[in-house]
Amino acid sequence: MTRLRLAVDPQAPECDLPLAPGSASALAAWQARVGEILTFQAPDGTFWRGRLLPGEASARLFQRLEASPEPAAPRRLWQAVPDRERMEWILQKAVELGATEIRPLFTARSNQSGQGRPRQDKSATWGRIVRDAARQCRRAELPVLAPPLTLEEALALPAPGGERVWLEVAGARQSLAS
Repeated sequence: MTRLRLAVDPQAPECDLPLAPGSASALAAWQARVGEILTFQAPDGTFWRGRLLPGEASARLFQRLEASPEPAAPRRLWQAVPDRERMEWILQKAVELGATEIRPLFTARSNQSGQGRPRQDKSATWGRIVRDAARQCRRAELPVLAPPLTLEEALALPAPGGERVWLEVAGARQSLAS
């Protein structure tokens, strides 16, 4: 889990509170720095903006958010990897629009040669792009960036939570799983 959690419920803004035990892994995933403004979740479920204090074990809260910065239901994007830097732009916009999981797919048209994997693999930078976009939007949780799969591998996966998965091909909608 990459959500930053507080150990106790805040009583008012402008207070210093400890982070919940186990926050070190979330701070590492965010690559959080002292003084950075982050979004924290209190045990009562409310969300707060605050600055990370030295020692990375507490935060100074300054604003209670009226609504959750995260979508109420999962938003999963399975994206065919386009040529050039378009994938980076798609990752940024998906995070800004509230995607909770992004699954890159290599398809027959993912590169000009049609050999399956692109000639220049830029997927190593995708995690940084997702993290930076989430930080810019002040998201409460980092979206999951799943490892890239081929379209055939992705279609063989079971539908998450029994959801129905749709594929649109040339304007014809086809059900893949239920």
